[in-house]
Amino acid sequence: MKVHTFESKIWLPHPIDGIFLFFADALNLERITPPFLKFTVISPTPITMARGARIRYRLRLRGTAIADHVEYSVWGGPIVNALFVQRDMRAIFNYRSRTLSELFAVAKHA
Repeated sequence: MKVHTFESKIWLPHPIDGIFLFFADALNLERITPPFLKFTVISPTPITMARGARIRYRLRLRGTAIADHVEYSVWGGPIVNALFVQRDMRAIFNYRSRTLSELFAVAKHA
């Protein structure tokens, strides 16, 4: 099996503890995935986020139903978080990056 690696970084000007609380709830993946994909977590919940945690999901892409999973190969709380993603999902991660920036944006004027 050929393995592809996709890396992405995003700066979220928000306390790290709040960001990791957000990601500790796997159902938030539904919240940060483009709505047109009809992304749904199908793993039994609650999902305990830890090394080796697998999140099974279903989505629709151009009318085709896709079921896959994300496996957290490393989970180090607020220090380390690496994903092993089995499909090229660059566009989804770009959308998530923009959505997270909006969700965790700090107001310039309080």
